[in-house]
Amino acid sequence: MKFIFFAFALFLAASVVHYLPEGRWALGLTIHHRDYGISFNQVGFWLLMVAGSIIILAQVIGDIIRMIARVRAHH
Repeated sequence: MKFIFFAFALFLAASVVHYLPEGRWALGLTIHHRDYGISFNQVGFWLLMVAGSIIILAQVIGDIIRMIARVRAHH
């Protein structure tokens, strides 16, 4: 359960990072003569969101495995 609070903190941090002013923190990528601009805010936002989602999924999968083990132990 404590990991859920950690994941929620990551989601909150992601929302804060998402709305920070861009400033000069931008990364320009040129691929096949086409420019793709991505800001570090966007990268940080998605990394935090993915990390939070993975933590929640791992917690849910762990709960399901423990529940199945308990049911099998009682039968």
